[in-house]
Amino acid sequence: MAWTVDPARPGPEARLEVSRSRFIAAARHLTAPGDLAAWLAERRATWPHARHYVWAYRLDPGQERATDDHEPAGTAGAPLLELLRERELVFSGLVVVRYFGGIKLGRGGLARAYREAGEAALTAAPLAGWRPARCLGCVVPYPAWPALERRLAAAGLEPEVEFGAAVALRLWVPAEEAGAWQAVLTAADPGCRVTAEGWHAFAAPSPHPQGGD
Repeated sequence: MAWTVDPARPGPEARLEVSRSRFIAAARHLTAPGDLAAWLAERRATWPHARHYVWAYRLDPGQERATDDHEPAGTAGAPLLELLRERELVFSGLVVVRYFGGIKLGRGGLARAYREAGEAALTAAPLAGWRPARCLGCVVPYPAWPALERRLAAAGLEPEVEFGAAVALRLWVPAEEAGAWQAVLTAADPGCRVTAEGWHAFAAPSPHPQGGD
């Protein structure tokens, strides 16, 4: 299982001072690259006179980026991205704002400072379990709906429901359980099928073993 910053609870800021340079770090759940652009605009508005706005993100495994924002190459964004990989975080980003204090830290000092700031932000951030998932789509006759609704509720699953001539469902389930749930739904709708694949958060996520709550 992978992990993500809790979508409902953005992490608080973490602050670090090294040789008079101030580092302000934060972690957030992201669903697309466009989310990062909006978040960066917020950070720039909150901290308008900073020298550097360094960031890294991971969405699906393999879809990841980082920037040093004019720090020496490999000393700022790369340590943040490595943190996200080490903690198996997906759909998550880190932004670290730096106010230059007039003393150069050197390549090693910069990398350590950015990593320490990122670690502090992730330790403060609430994290949730994030699992590969499948979305099942089906149309259930009304007589079959009450029993199916109770069964889904007992499993902690919340489908998207539209009521029309019948009950149309979109249900995200853990990938490893998709076959079993498809069999359950097929009993009510032989046309039940997988309509999408991706990552999804489920009820009562497990605590992350490396930080957060």
